[in-house]
Amino acid sequence: MDHGVEISRIRYMWPIMFEKITLKGLLVLLLALLLVNVVAVSIGSEDSSLTVANHTQHYLHIFIDGDPFLYVAPERSVTYVSAPKPDILVTAIYAPGQGIHGSLIDTVSVPYRGATEACSCEEDDQWGDCVYTPATGGSARFEVWPDDLVPED
Repeated sequence: MDHGVEISRIRYMWPIMFEKITLKGLLVLLLALLLVNVVAVSIGSEDSSLTVANHTQHYLHIFIDGDPFLYVAPERSVTYVSAPKPDILVTAIYAPGQGIHGSLIDTVSVPYRGATEACSCEEDDQWGDCVYTPATGGSARFEVWPDDLVPED
């Protein structure tokens, strides 16, 4: 098989494929790509996120709403992202094998706005247009310090 023939054919076809693209077509394509990007960013901004920082001198196992983040190193943090919610449960324990035992369980409040629906009333007491606003979350940070971890017996 002669690959040189295929490559030269592609080089020959390249200008032909793009000679019919107009400036207007290119602008429409760029606008469509920009719109898709804006929608993706706005959808992502509705999530709730919580960053948990390990300020101990030991490795921690951190569980955020049940999701495990194992062996989080000292002075490191992990971030959990979920659907919008007002509270997120955090559990932290010392990772095994370090000669220290302790745990923490806490509920962290995250900025949150619940879903709303507002409807207008027409003159004849009939419901008019309704506007639904989905729930939106925010972000928060939670610090774990050595004094926060209750020693286990």
